[in-house]
Amino acid sequence: MASVSFVAFLLLLFCLGGYSVPAYLRADHQSPRSYAAIGDSYASGAGAGTPGWPPYADFRCGRYSDAYPIQVANNSLINIDKSRFKHLACGGLTSTVILRDQVPYIGDSDLVTLTASGNDVNFFVVLNECVYHWQPSIGCEAQLVKAREIIETTALQNLENIISGAVRNLKPGALLVVTGYARFFNEDTDYCDTATFSQTRPLDYLTKSKRRELNQLVMMLNDVIKATTELHGAVYLDIDGAFDGHRFCEPGVEEPQIDRSATWFFNMPPPKAAESLGGSTSQNPLGDEEGMPDPQVVPEWPEMKKWRVFHPTGPGHHGISEVVVGEIVRRSSPHRRE
Repeated sequence: MASVSFVAFLLLLFCLGGYSVPAYLRADHQSPRSYAAIGDSYASGAGAGTPGWPPYADFRCGRYSDAYPIQVANNSLINIDKSRFKHLACGGLTSTVILRDQVPYIGDSDLVTLTASGNDVNFFVVLNECVYHWQPSIGCEAQLVKAREIIETTALQNLENIISGAVRNLKPGALLVVTGYARFFNEDTDYCDTATFSQTRPLDYLTKSKRRELNQLVMMLNDVIKATTELHGAVYLDIDGAFDGHRFCEPGVEEPQIDRSATWFFNMPPPKAAESLGGSTSQNPLGDEEGMPDPQVVPEWPEMKKWRVFHPTGPGHHGISEVVVGEIVRRSSPHRRE
């Protein structure tokens, strides 16, 4: 695949000395006191918890109270000074906008976390074409091909820009942690072969092959994020394992099971259930002409249900926060072991 070969090329340059890891990124780290969280809706916490809780939450950005950066900042194991916590992540933003509007404000933070690239790949559009069919146009297979091409080209370059930009803005001794994304489905179970999340196509099933393709798209993106992160000496965190047993289509689950607390992603009720809850069945996706959420638009319920789909719930963000905190504690330990 082109993406793999290009990532391999980047790593080859790194090994041959084309890139050098800054000394302060190679060093052990003290327990952080200040923290800046940057990224997209996966970091802002879309729908997880309560909106509008000052000073961290912001409805316009989909910044909710249970977002993993807030849980990290509140974790007593690392003792972040709350007055020195900056929650800058905002939903709907591409890496280019994050680089422009968030990275310059990292400031003197000891710890910086980044989750980004989902919007570059148009995950929301993929879900429209492959899962929910609010307003399908080119079809699932064509959209998956398009998403793979984006990962291989523009998403890779945008991620390179944002991580290198973040590294340049770090103060000496700061730690940059970049997370990947979690796979959405258990792709081995049988029941979902005849289950659907579609709002308009009741016979469009979540077959093993479809679940596998969607999971592979996530892992392909994660591979690029990991290679680019490590190329610049930052720390890549694989959060996928935290979601084991908490994906869609787990054994014994008859999807769609909307209220299953053990599922760590948001879903939408099927159309009839949505109507019984007083929801809208509008087929217009939230966002611009490509279906992307617009961070300048405050979504109204039930549009918020559409905006937050396949984002982590509060427990999902807690799982992510535990991975992040565990890595920080390990790296700040005086008896650190590789």
